[in-house]
Amino acid sequence: MTQGREMNASAPEIRPFRPEHADEVGGIFLRELGRSFVGGLGKEFLKQVYFPFLLERFGDLQLVSLSSGRVTGFLLGGRAEGVHGAILRSHPAAFLAAAVKGVVRKPSYLRKIIEVAVIMTIGPRSEDDEASGAVLFLAVDGSQQRTGAGTALLDWFETALRNAGYRRCIVDTMLNSPDAQRFYERRGYQEIKRGWGRVWYQKSL
Repeated sequence: MTQGREMNASAPEIRPFRPEHADEVGGIFLRELGRSFVGGLGKEFLKQVYFPFLLERFGDLQLVSLSSGRVTGFLLGGRAEGVHGAILRSHPAAFLAAAVKGVVRKPSYLRKIIEVAVIMTIGPRSEDDEASGAVLFLAVDGSQQRTGAGTALLDWFETALRNAGYRRCIVDTMLNSPDAQRFYERRGYQEIKRGWGRVWYQKSL
């Protein structure tokens, strides 16, 4: 899922996501993507379960943008198929507890849980999921948008995917986010599916 607009300016410094970045990344995540399914699970879940899982399984695909030593954006990535299901299977108690807290904080979050369960079932499948990587989340802090951070993060991510042997990159964004859709379309991504308020794109690497 992608947030924000990206148009110009010199790119910031891109570095691998390290555990010491978790607090800053978690803050940006909740500010910019707090309405997402994963954002609804809360910062504690992000820092204690979500980020460590991605760093352990797909460490080279987790990136941050830095400006004057401060995290200004991030890209979280992994294999296109089954990442969130794998997190659920490996941390069921933590996942359930965070989901319950999310519903207590905001009852409408239950609809988001059902929506994601459906998407995980009917979402797009590549002809060879083992060869497809995915942008799970890409966000830039509000004050740092339109600085080139999103472009730089995506460029680095695509290079990391190629180096890891992936042949395609898949991403999804909301249908009501035309800026995000244009961001990917300008960078060679082609639409492959729409549904449940989302649009999926794919790019050959």
